[in-house]
Amino acid sequence: MNPGTMDRRVTIRQRTQTGTDELNVPVFEMVDLTTLWAQRTDLAGAERVAAGQPFASTTAVFKFWYFEGLLATDEIESDGQIFDIRGIKILGHYEAYEVTAEAQS
Repeated sequence: MNPGTMDRRVTIRQRTQTGTDELNVPVFEMVDLTTLWAQRTDLAGAERVAAGQPFASTTAVFKFWYFEGLLATDEIESDGQIFDIRGIKILGHYEAYEVTAEAQS
């Protein structure tokens, strides 16, 4: 993987239990896990109508160096958009990730 193509600064956010409420139900928040350089390739965009409301979605592939702890339930923040991870592929022998993610607005 060519480091020169990693031209986007992204933040990986992970769902973390931050406490419990008055009924002892766990409370979760998205917490920044790490910020790193990544390559982003937009694959597709779509506009739809659901429940009478228009919304758009963007699918993108992110490539970045491997680190321990990435989960399929994590989010990627890139250029002000929040992407939900849809698939994780490990490249090489734990050298890098190729992550497919989708953002909705």
